[in-house]
This record gives sequence, structure tokens and C-alpha cells, in this order.
Amino acid sequence: MDASSRRNRITELIDPACVADTFCEGIGEIEQIGAACVRVTLFASRAIADGVREHIVVARLVLALETFSRGIRQCEAFSSGAPLLIDDRPPDGRAN
Repeated sequence: MDASSRRNRITELIDPACVADTFCEGIGEIEQIGAACVRVTLFASRAIADGVREHIVVARLVLALETFSRGIRQCEAFSSGAPLLIDDRPPDGRAN
């Protein structure tokens, strides 16, 4: 299975509001908010004229610092083909 069709989940997800996908091309800014949170600003680009591109903010995520750090580790694992890291499960390895 290639990376584009691979889906890994740590736990079952409930999506009661049918949250829409948002296409992002990059991280425009990471800000520390207080002692325990960060705000990550994501952007997409568009051409406006003669090869000039502008970056448009498409989403801002506010994450606990620990969630942010775990997300980086999860992305690295996924990029290398490994399954998602399981660091929020009890010692017996079963999902909560």
C-alpha cells in the first residue's frame, strides 16, 4: 500500500460535524501561546500576476505543547512508513 492510500488511527474517531478537509501547502507561523500551547498558521499559495504568488492563511490550529510535539513524532513515523506511535494507550496496548 502506498503512502497516499495508507490510513492509520490510534483510536476510533467520531466526526459528528463532518469537518471539511482544508488543503494546506505550508506552515506560515508557529506562535507560543502562554506556557503550554502553540498556534500553528497554515497557508496555501495562489498566483496573482506575472509569476507572483501570495500565501493565504487557510487554517490556524491551537495545540497543547505536548500534542504539538507528539504530532511531529507521528508525522515522522508516517513519513518513514512506520505505523502511528501509540503513546496514549494503556500498557496492555488496547485502545481506550
